[in-house]
Amino acid sequence: MDVTHTPLLAPFSKVHLTVDTSSGFIWATPLKGETARHVIQHTLRCFAVMDNYLIQHGMVLCHSSPGDAATRQWTWMDGLPGYQRAVCDPGELLPRK
Repeated sequence: MDVTHTPLLAPFSKVHLTVDTSSGFIWATPLKGETARHVIQHTLRCFAVMDNYLIQHGMVLCHSSPGDAATRQWTWMDGLPGYQRAVCDPGELLPRK
């Protein structure tokens, strides 16, 4: 799990990112902060979605994080072009009169 800062999603500029290296599941949650409360929010949402897809949770702790490599291979900004456009110009989403 990591937190990335981006001004594109202000005021939700802290993006909490979790990578499950076993299943390849990637979950990102834009939140307003990095406190324990925000981490718990992100983790609960992540586990709820993982459970919907029947991804099993294990209790394996390792010190070399292969999740870092997976995070670097898949940058969440790659999946954001459409959203970035919506954030930069919300007027395009409104119906024209």
